[in-house]
Amino acid sequence: MIPASLLNGLRDATRVLAVSHVKPDGDAIGSLLALGHMLGALGKSSVLSLNDPVPAIYRSLPGADAIVGPQRDAAGFDAVIALDCSSVDRLGRAYGAAFAHLPLLVIDHHITNDRFGTINWVAPECAATSQMLLLLADALGVTIDQPMAQCLLTGLVTDTLCFRTNNTTAAVLAAGMRLLEAGGNLTTITENILEQRSFNVVRLWGT
Repeated sequence: MIPASLLNGLRDATRVLAVSHVKPDGDAIGSLLALGHMLGALGKSSVLSLNDPVPAIYRSLPGADAIVGPQRDAAGFDAVIALDCSSVDRLGRAYGAAFAHLPLLVIDHHITNDRFGTINWVAPECAATSQMLLLLADALGVTIDQPMAQCLLTGLVTDTLCFRTNNTTAAVLAAGMRLLEAGGNLTTITENILEQRSFNVVRLWGT
């Protein structure tokens, strides 16, 4: 269940810093971008920030060029949202001391999460943080459009290895179906993210 305090915190916020973990994967990038789209749909301003650059395989996701590096000035922000991260050290420089006085809302699916936020929504029964954001959109009355669907489906696909891991439940498949119906393109995701290998990786495999 989504904590009421988290929903209220999101509704009350006007400008949000959204961050995720170092060396971001598809779920980190997908959930971060989807949250940005969601906040925009609610009429709120957001800055999407990561410690590390967006990996090349995720740069074609809708809105990926809006992700920036660590922010130093907290002026104008009224909340921080940490996605797909089990401990504060995993945020790296994306969550600096300048933001420590702001409410920190944590949304994560890892069972190892140490509840480092002011408000924590941890759902280990979900296969990906992207699955949690689909539930969040429903709770906030946000319609999942095509860009959000593509971002969330990317997170779901990468964290389940295209629905092949043992955490692929009926709820996960239902979430995937909803995202496909909303415009997510599974073929594009699997081709661009799961099936592409760099020349150096192919050479290593050959060796």
